Amino acid sequence: MSETKRRRQTRAVIAAVVVGGLGVAVTIVWAVACRRLDDGAHDAAIAAGWSLSADPASWRGWPIAAEIVLPNATLRSGPDIIPPLAWTAGTQTLRLGAMHPTQLTVSAAGPQTIALADAPPLPFTAKALFVDIDLTQHDPVRLRATDLAIASPAGPVRIETAQLDTQPDSLTLRLSTLSLPDSNGQPIHPAIDMVRLTARLSAPVVPMPTATESARRWRAANGRLLIDDAAMTWGPLAATGKAAVTLDPALQPILAGQVTAMGILAGLDRLVASGAITSSGAMAARGMLAILSAPTGGGPVTLPVALQNSVVSLARIPLLRLAPIQWN
Repeated sequence: MSETKRRRQTRAVIAAVVVGGLGVAVTIVWAVACRRLDDGAHDAAIAAGWSLSADPASWRGWPIAAEIVLPNATLRSGPDIIPPLAWTAGTQTLRLGAMHPTQLTVSAAGPQTIALADAPPLPFTAKALFVDIDLTQHDPVRLRATDLAIASPAGPVRIETAQLDTQPDSLTLRLSTLSLPDSNGQPIHPAIDMVRLTARLSAPVVPMPTATESARRWRAANGRLLIDDAAMTWGPLAATGKAAVTLDPALQPILAGQVTAMGILAGLDRLVASGAITSSGAMAARGMLAILSAPTGGGPVTLPVALQNSVVSLARIPLLRLAPIQWN
């Protein structure tokens, strides 16, 4: 065997050893990351005041990410969330990428439900649903979803895209193409084009043994949810508003605010045509609008909006009734 050929074989062996060693090292790092992610998921939920239960996890994602798949997962909020909620999914996947090891992404697939307080869970599906969590806590927790289909008691609710950014004392919500049911459980046509909401807490929620006790303590501290910016567009109707939400003695929400809108008459026509409100209710609203809009000469109209005793009213005209929150 020539010297040149012997050198080539030596180099090939060295390269194979190096590549194999790298593969073993990557596999060890991946396995350690998966194990820590598997063990740490429940601890992290507990540290954040939540609880996570699921069937035994499986690992995947080698070599570019550490991923654990949790079948039949249920995530329940702690007593500092008002009202308490529980999210179940056929599978929840937790992912840490090699390029962004401080960015945890939680995705869900299969049949899912969301439940507020003791209300019956709402089944829903989504084409895609992701929660991005910055482990350094510099960025807000961000939920992203597409093609949401919610089976509510009043009828199907569909949302083309949704994004929710949350921080300890504030949140921002954006929805596009929101389809709501009418009084007969049929979709209102056309769908609402856009909804935007920015809100913050005036006082933190102090965790108590139960969410009900936390809510009572927050109410006693004059806690309020301040909606600093809300907006909606629905064809010719364009509205913006501000409001404050508190809790009554029965821990039901009370809202007081104002809405500035253009195209309200066209919006009322759409609501009547869809069956969302009655003709008599729309007639009373038109009479009130005629008085309120006279000084503006057809410009934007500012109206008070309220929620009390589970009834939503605009300019003191009842529009719809909401189901009360069922506390434990």
